Amino acid sequence: MVLLAKAIQGPTQKHPEYLDNILATLWLMIIYEQRYGDGCGLGLIAHLKGAAMFLQHRLSNLRDLLDRSFSEADEHWHISPFAGRMIVWIAFLDASAESHQLGGDFNRALGAAMTGLAENGILSRLRGFTAIHRYSVTLPLSIWGPEYPQTQFLEDLESREIFYCYGECGQMRHVLAQLADVYENDPLQMDPVPVARGLHDIGQRYSEILGAARRLDLAVAGDRKRFVINIRFVVPFYHAVLLWYFRITAVAKPFRFEDKQCRALDEIFTIAYQAYRDEGETAMARIAWPLFMAAIETDDLAHQDWVSRRFSHLRHQGENYRRAEKALLFIISNQQIRKARVGLVSEFQSGKLERFMI
Repeated sequence: MVLLAKAIQGPTQKHPEYLDNILATLWLMIIYEQRYGDGCGLGLIAHLKGAAMFLQHRLSNLRDLLDRSFSEADEHWHISPFAGRMIVWIAFLDASAESHQLGGDFNRALGAAMTGLAENGILSRLRGFTAIHRYSVTLPLSIWGPEYPQTQFLEDLESREIFYCYGECGQMRHVLAQLADVYENDPLQMDPVPVARGLHDIGQRYSEILGAARRLDLAVAGDRKRFVINIRFVVPFYHAVLLWYFRITAVAKPFRFEDKQCRALDEIFTIAYQAYRDEGETAMARIAWPLFMAAIETDDLAHQDWVSRRFSHLRHQGENYRRAEKALLFIISNQQIRKARVGLVSEFQSGKLERFMI
């Protein structure tokens, strides 16, 4: 933390000192708070704010690096692939927290560096973030060098596009959290159409991955088992952000399902059942948030009961999961009574729901 304080207070440098160490320390502290924190979120919020301040003060030239990345070689980045990877991971954790009224500062700072890279703010964010993500994939090669094991190299190569999709879904979680904050109180204040276009853009670019997930069988995957596990992990997140978009824009309406909502629900539950069959409860922790979103959006009691049982196991993995289970049961029961969606933002702000990060 001393290094972080010095880094924030000192003058901006072209090559920030101790960048890798500080970002790694911040990431570890955020992970620790997620898994072992008391659930109040005070430590988590502090670490996410610290990461955002560091990004603003010590990587203020990030926009210049992004501009160069579209026209020049990788050596002009002036940050290591490791730093790029830490930015990607912290951004996803920040979005996970912001989905339930924690965090958001890191991704706001990141978005400020990406303005003007595409036709609108959301597509600019996706383009800039993916540029950082693509640069960071050279990390294993920079560590292993010529000793990079071929089997590991092939596994990493096969899964790259899957995790680019995962990263962009994380950015859309941030965008949707902002939309939810505004839309629940004043729908006219923010246009949801650019958000829908961003989701459509991701769906188009990763359509082959999204379409393949439910067709893969781990039992006959041979040496491609890791690929199957990865795709089952990531694809539900895309469908979950779709569900969240429809939930936000229809929060005051009775439950009616468009074709896209029905497909998203079907994909999440199908993949979740497959993963549970093959890996048991272990796989459920990876897709806890998609399961949460699917359970509060479906009106199928059998699906809701199945997800509730999964969370009854997950709750033993920490306070965040315990609070998530409590929120899940509260939302399901209240929606059954009201025959309409529960507004998540208002319930968190009122204190009826405890904030959590999954």
